Amino acid sequence: MIEIKNLTKIYKTKKRIECKALNNINLVLPEKGFVFIVGKSGSGKSTLLNMISGVDSFTSGEIIAGGNKFSKMSRKQFDKYLSSYIGFIFQDYRLIDGLTIKQNIELALDISGKKEDVSSYLEKVDLAGYENKYPTELSGGEKQRVAIVRALIKNPQVVLADEPTGNLDFQSSKKILDLLKEISKTKLVVIVSHNLQDANNYSDRIIELSDGKVINDKSRKNNYNNNFEISNNTLYLPHNYDLKEEEIKNIIDNKSKIKKIIQKTGGFAKTVEQVEESKVFTFDNKKISKENKRKLFTVFFRRKIFSKIAVILLATIIISLAYVMQSFRNFDSNLAMYHDMISKGYSEIIINKRIDDSTNRIGIVSESDVNEFKEFYDKKIYKIYNSTISSFLSQIDKNLYPTTTAFYKGYYCGETFGTLNCDEDLFNKKFAINGKVEVLAGNLYDKEYGIIITDYFADSILANNPTYTDYNSLIGPFDNLLNEQYINAIVKTNYKEKYNDLLVEIDMAIQNPDESHISEIYNSDEFLAFKDDLNKRLALGYNLSNNYEQSFFKNEHSNLITSGQYSIESKDITHNSTYGYFYKNNDKYDLKDNEIVMNYSFYNTIFKKSYKPSNLDTFNEHSMVLKLYAGSQYSKVIFEKEVVIKKLVTDKYYHISDELYNELIPYDNFCSSLYFDTLIQGYNILPLSKQLDYYIVGESSQQINTAKRVVDIFSSFVSILEYILIACCILYLVSFGVKNIKSNIYEISVIKSLGGSNGDIGIIFILQNIIVGIGILLLSSVGMFVASLIGNEILVYSFMEIVGVKINSFKIINYYISLVVIDLSAIILIIIISSILPTRFLRKVKPIEILKAKK
Repeated sequence: MIEIKNLTKIYKTKKRIECKALNNINLVLPEKGFVFIVGKSGSGKSTLLNMISGVDSFTSGEIIAGGNKFSKMSRKQFDKYLSSYIGFIFQDYRLIDGLTIKQNIELALDISGKKEDVSSYLEKVDLAGYENKYPTELSGGEKQRVAIVRALIKNPQVVLADEPTGNLDFQSSKKILDLLKEISKTKLVVIVSHNLQDANNYSDRIIELSDGKVINDKSRKNNYNNNFEISNNTLYLPHNYDLKEEEIKNIIDNKSKIKKIIQKTGGFAKTVEQVEESKVFTFDNKKISKENKRKLFTVFFRRKIFSKIAVILLATIIISLAYVMQSFRNFDSNLAMYHDMISKGYSEIIINKRIDDSTNRIGIVSESDVNEFKEFYDKKIYKIYNSTISSFLSQIDKNLYPTTTAFYKGYYCGETFGTLNCDEDLFNKKFAINGKVEVLAGNLYDKEYGIIITDYFADSILANNPTYTDYNSLIGPFDNLLNEQYINAIVKTNYKEKYNDLLVEIDMAIQNPDESHISEIYNSDEFLAFKDDLNKRLALGYNLSNNYEQSFFKNEHSNLITSGQYSIESKDITHNSTYGYFYKNNDKYDLKDNEIVMNYSFYNTIFKKSYKPSNLDTFNEHSMVLKLYAGSQYSKVIFEKEVVIKKLVTDKYYHISDELYNELIPYDNFCSSLYFDTLIQGYNILPLSKQLDYYIVGESSQQINTAKRVVDIFSSFVSILEYILIACCILYLVSFGVKNIKSNIYEISVIKSLGGSNGDIGIIFILQNIIVGIGILLLSSVGMFVASLIGNEILVYSFMEIVGVKINSFKIINYYISLVVIDLSAIILIIIISSILPTRFLRKVKPIEILKAKK
């Protein structure tokens, strides 16, 4: 039984005008019987039916069904109310085309939590053998009978039908109404209809609405007989009845006997409502079974399969492009150099301590750094010191790594690339020819602080410096114009034999100058390999002593310290300089540990004075602060001391005490690089190199550093594009999820009208989106790899064409496994979010809106 009390439903138009669809309706519908709700269009018939079914909410009043008040029921209880208490027969059938007839009916059974023999029910409506057919194979009448079976098979308390015969022919309509009439003997059947004739012929009660109000409510009298009969010379004609042929013949045969004709009325009287106590209906929430979820999943997933493939492809493209940008931003110059060396078959790594963003300025390697590297590299780590030798008669800036030193006569270099303090094993590995190192001049172990050079660098000196005539003339103290080194020996490398063709080609190009040809040679793979050999073997100095660093401080042949950036501060004066020379006193002046003497002209420049050699004795000593800096921006002080200017002299630059000289030596000769003899564990040191601010030395370093600078310039812009792509991807996938639900709204409406819950429907679509997401995940892992290759090729070509830098031997865009794992994890999160968020759309859509969905 259903009680309707003071039921009012008010709609608001787009212009906020209120419209009463139902106005204070009061009705009591019995436990069984055939009730027709009639009225003109817009009278409120369907609205009332929707209120009773629970798919639409009312403005005020109350509905009590099965002892349960609608105002107290949750959405889940309404779902169960629809699935078990109500059987809804729709005018447009609401069958799911992707399911067979049997599967459509079983879905309703499953949601209601009941089990019945589908075939026996189909037999009752003359559809035996139709189990495996699809709705598209049935006529309108057959579909309606299937819809009736689906509504009845779950044995509901109430059957609701909205214009169930509106689209059917006369014969089909009659069969449907006959069937519903039979059902109404044990169930309450409520039909919304425009057809008054059907109402008068079949109903037990007719409720007529107009403008949202009940204007007529009549019920069929008990024991009412609407049969055709001739009795006591009287012809009784049924109400609203078309006579059959045999009945017409009967009238003709008995016309002489018929004295009176009586037209029967509908047999209706005003309804007298009686509220009876009915059994309270209890709600037992039942979920759709896994089997039916699988079937529905298949139906939904197959639909628009090509659009889903398109989504996977487009999302993969977006993700792959985002990865390319992410990889671009994460360009690692060390990793690029490492891969470059691997590709060329190199076997060692040299890393320089970076002082700042200027990659050619070197810093001091600390013992703590060395110890940290030892945790990742279990072989011996060798040190390279900044002590170098110039092949010209010129001073060397030992705070700069000489990677940009110009070549002389085509292939000779201007200075050594530091001094490698190594053992005999490494030395022999580099220079042994037929198992033996050949010494061309000198003694490998002459001085502990002495340097061993190669025949290549010895030839560079002889080509650049006419002071020296042969290898033997180079052995011993070597004048670098302002300071001195000591050459222990010269070793043979056979470099001319190894690079003969290249050197001959360079000589010929120099003799017949052609800038484009020379540039082509210098950018060739052969020359770049030669240049890398210079960095790591031919142009290095070597020392085999176990006490090189300490012995260098005792070098009796050196009396000059050169600094990089330094400053002098005194009162209001600050003087910055990029280069300084500090001479050891050597007892020339009587200086204490904090005293210096200064060239008068240099003093005049700094302190804005006008001393001359003739009046230097009038100088009054005063103090100043001497600071040494690391880097190129005077930002990091590495040495600071207050000193006293004792006197002014005509000698060059600064003369300092022995004590101050010893304090400054560590900033003049220091370990600036580390040498790793194998690439086997080289990859392990890359992250630490970046963390500790080291960069890898190699022939491609200039090109890689150029690439790094370009990456840094565009990094912010690329980062913005990357975030935009990620946001677009999330919005696109969420939009796809919502659109996917909307495109299946008809089927969803069927499931919800059968009592299917938002949760069950949501799971089906979440799984569907996750499958699409898995496709995106798998394809993206490949797409990112392919995109990295293509993106790198494009960038390499762009660099070579626009920047003029040859970088074909290393990668700007890399397929970083760690980055890919992070990105794939992020994709999984995006997929989960974009799978769950669209299902929120189901909760926001009112059941009545879903019910109006069309195919």
